[in-house]
Amino acid sequence: MKNVNKTIALLLSVVLLLSLAVGCSGSAPESSAPPSQSPAPEGQTSQSGGEPESPWPEKSVTVIVPYNPGGDSDFNARALCERLTAVSGQSFVVTNVNGNSGAVGSLQALSSEPDGYTILFNHLTFMVNYFTGNSTLTYDDLEVGGIVGYRDDGALVARADLGITKLSDIVTYSQEHGGMLYGASAGSLIMMAGFELRDQGANLTIVDAGGAADRLASLLGGHVDFTYVSASDVTDYVATGELTILENDLGSAAVTLPTYYQMLFPKGTDPAIIDKFAALCKEAIFEDEAYASTIMTAYGQEPYYKEPQEAAKILEEVWEQLAGYTWQ
Repeated sequence: MKNVNKTIALLLSVVLLLSLAVGCSGSAPESSAPPSQSPAPEGQTSQSGGEPESPWPEKSVTVIVPYNPGGDSDFNARALCERLTAVSGQSFVVTNVNGNSGAVGSLQALSSEPDGYTILFNHLTFMVNYFTGNSTLTYDDLEVGGIVGYRDDGALVARADLGITKLSDIVTYSQEHGGMLYGASAGSLIMMAGFELRDQGANLTIVDAGGAADRLASLLGGHVDFTYVSASDVTDYVATGELTILENDLGSAAVTLPTYYQMLFPKGTDPAIIDKFAALCKEAIFEDEAYASTIMTAYGQEPYYKEPQEAAKILEEVWEQLAGYTWQ
């Protein structure tokens, strides 16, 4: 009987020990992070919610410019991408996809996978394409990555041999000479200048002369009488007496509206990626004297960047302004 009691006591002791062992091996306290999800190092959080900073980019990034090489958009995109490559350690590669005044390239870029590896570089023509029916895309179809450049030196420029010096001269000359050819870009903001001049009585035929580089070539070749380009693009031609920058004596809104260069991501892109992109942009744009010198020399620009939220507000205001015009 004594042996039986000893056996029972021994078994109870084993059970008790096992119970204590199970209790000690229970769930860790909630404040402990699993080994695979260690807290991010101090400062390595996204701007949008305290999540660990995105490892993006881990490979080359394609930046689609929806216009031909050689113009101001292409220049700005390439200058910025060179800096983004330097600060990120990954290549930002510009690809030109021209067609339908930027609508083709815009659709291609924004239809890409929202993984951060395809970005659209565009300007206000993105909006104009919607108002003129070239595109159905709006800012609801994308994520704004920021405004990465600003210019306000747009001008209407004419062949000097025509003898005109201001916008009101276009009205008079076109009436007296049976019309004039205005080199615009179909579906772009540049067309609006032609519409405004028509409203003032100008007899114009508006022709699609392509992007900035193509429009300038058409003007110099005598294929159009005047066009819209950046004043800095024609400084040399004005100096040689080939071209004349026209005074905006009629107060054309199309001439005074600034250009905002934008980086736009496909809809659904991870906010952490856009936060990381914003940080890279600020470093690329504001922390390199060579970049500042390059854009100043080429187009009289100064380093400029607006983060996504502020950029979206600016673009919304411009959208509302353009929506008030008659696009015909």
